[in-house]
Amino acid sequence: GRRGQGVAQSAEIEASASSRRAEADALYKALRKRSAARLWREEVPAFEGMGLEEREAHAPLVRALGVKASSRGEDERARAAGWMERLLEDPSERIRRYAIAALPKLGGGEAAEEALLALLERTESARERKHLLAALDKVGGAATLAAAADAAAAEGFDLQGARARAAREAEPSGVVLKRAVPRLEGLRVHLRCRAGLEGLLAEEVESRAGDLFRVVRVRRGGLVAAARRAWRLEEAYRLRRFDTL
Repeated sequence: GRRGQGVAQSAEIEASASSRRAEADALYKALRKRSAARLWREEVPAFEGMGLEEREAHAPLVRALGVKASSRGEDERARAAGWMERLLEDPSERIRRYAIAALPKLGGGEAAEEALLALLERTESARERKHLLAALDKVGGAATLAAAADAAAAEGFDLQGARARAAREAEPSGVVLKRAVPRLEGLRVHLRCRAGLEGLLAEEVESRAGDLFRVVRVRRGGLVAAARRAWRLEEAYRLRRFDTL
């Protein structure tokens, strides 16, 4: 009867979806084995020349390149972030969703925040809106609070990370930020960040504040550092990839 046909159709749809997921996982694993240079040289141009349906089937390339670039140098991350920002205008929601997920891992920045906010303003997809708000909470600041507060409240997001960054941008307690913290033996500074960004935070500390802090231990959700000299809070807050100190 009709009920039996409905059950059969549901089973067929689920089997098809499961098959597509398996194919996507296999493609992602294959692409992860290739070098970033090869992905840029061969896969990205081929991807951009595909039709929409074929591009959707190759969407794991976006994820693979984002993961590859997130652990590389600043120039490589910036190149990948620029590509992800352009992909936010892709007609495929699936491809846009991969790009949304990649941007926070690539360090965010004003350009990424602006592109994410532009997509948030025009999207009609509730699912995509949730992904955008989650990404904006990781990379956004005052601009996100001004443009996305109502949307976040409607979805139950409190934008805690964006509020913390906005507070640092405003520096409301400038006098305290300039107060010197003496170098004390055994004193440890805990820099906290979003899970998954620990490596980027450690790299930023070493490259931008190596004279200030020595990384003692990297752990989930942040790192522990020791001061090399007396320091001021405003020096620590120049680092961009941690949420709380």
